[in-house]
Amino acid sequence: MVRADEVPRNDSPVRPASDKGVGSSTGLRFESLIGLSAISAPEYTGSSQRDISVRPLAAVRVGRLRLATSSSSALLDFGSVTDQSGAMLDLVQSSRWKLRTGLRLSHGRHASESDQLAGIPDVRDTALGRLSATYLLTSRWRLGSTLNFDLLGRGSGLTWTNSADYRYRLSPDSELRAAAGLTYGNATHLNSYYGVPLQSVTPTRAFYVPGAGLREGVVGLTLTAALSHQWIAFGNLSYTRLLGPAADSPLAFRKDNTAAIVGIGWRWRK
Repeated sequence: MVRADEVPRNDSPVRPASDKGVGSSTGLRFESLIGLSAISAPEYTGSSQRDISVRPLAAVRVGRLRLATSSSSALLDFGSVTDQSGAMLDLVQSSRWKLRTGLRLSHGRHASESDQLAGIPDVRDTALGRLSATYLLTSRWRLGSTLNFDLLGRGSGLTWTNSADYRYRLSPDSELRAAAGLTYGNATHLNSYYGVPLQSVTPTRAFYVPGAGLREGVVGLTLTAALSHQWIAFGNLSYTRLLGPAADSPLAFRKDNTAAIVGIGWRWRK
């Protein structure tokens, strides 16, 4: 699965030429986006089997509140903000700092998603709360920290991601970003996603109860281009390395995972 919120896109005070003069500096800001994306990724992080899917892109922002599917929200700002799915509210925003809270529905993980999960208990759907902070070091460098936590106690537990990314403007209408991040998971999270309970033990899958620790490291490259005043396209390549208790799991058939996503969206602003 591609987790754009764990390898974020950079916050940038500079907007592309195609965005100049769009929107109003006064009143309530409204923006929306619709589009499509194609994704090639492992069936789950750690799987040796891959899946290709097509997913919709949709995002709406009204003032400081935005609703978005994964890979959609950053495109409202030419990719210049951290991409996070669900409902998001900017609490504090200055020239360098941004503090944001959010809520999203998590699909969890289901054994039916991969043959390699056969017999493993599902991670139930739940609601995740999110708190994130970003700091703009320079016009190109940004640091970020994001905390996700299961509000309903359904096994998703808690994860904490710390990241850094670098932005390079290729032209007034296109830019390249490189990002890297480390994600920590508590014992509840890692046991739900990488543990093997007694009832799921097989001759090739041992009993395993992971503790808290690092879950993965991710690096990625994202190219974003404004094709016109309203159309925008992007492509992302990412590499994920399972770490610590997750890498030691019998469910980690591949410790190294790659993913690719391309998409195009149409933006409307008022």
